[in-house]
Amino acid sequence: MRLPAHGGGFLDCTLPQGGRMMEHIVWFAKTDAPDQSAAVRQLLARALGYMPRLAYGAHGKPFLPEEPERQISLAHTRGAVVCAVSPRPVGVDIESFARRVNMRVAERSFTPRERAYAVDAARFLKVWTRKEAFVKRDGRGFTLPLNTVETCGRTDIATYMEQGYVISVCGQAADFVLRTVTL
Repeated sequence: MRLPAHGGGFLDCTLPQGGRMMEHIVWFAKTDAPDQSAAVRQLLARALGYMPRLAYGAHGKPFLPEEPERQISLAHTRGAVVCAVSPRPVGVDIESFARRVNMRVAERSFTPRERAYAVDAARFLKVWTRKEAFVKRDGRGFTLPLNTVETCGRTDIATYMEQGYVISVCGQAADFVLRTVTL
């Protein structure tokens, strides 16, 4: 699903609540920055309108200590970064379709239904990003056995194909809007 690039002011389509953005938004940007972690923080700052202080939960899930009502998730891959902002728990992941895939990972990490679906690299990456988004939303990360997490048919995970990347977001999926911006 290709969504139009977002132009102009990057907060012009948000739903204000007390002067703050509270819509469920996934922010995507292509970048050639050598430091992907810095690029994803820059994207988050753009999404929020300020440079936030991040803290991390026991399993590495980032959060905004000054804004507990706002949930975030961050991800990056070679050439692109993504962040999700929501008033509810959220997880996001991104992978490049150009990435080399080891299909044997599916044998130990995918459910039988997911293995049946993931017959090629593109489908593998769709399942993989959905799994990562789910475990990020949950907050326990990879402490969850991936082969017990079924992502096929879930309505709380949305997957987008954008400019050679697959992006999956887990949350109130029907509410998410994808914004493509330039860093």
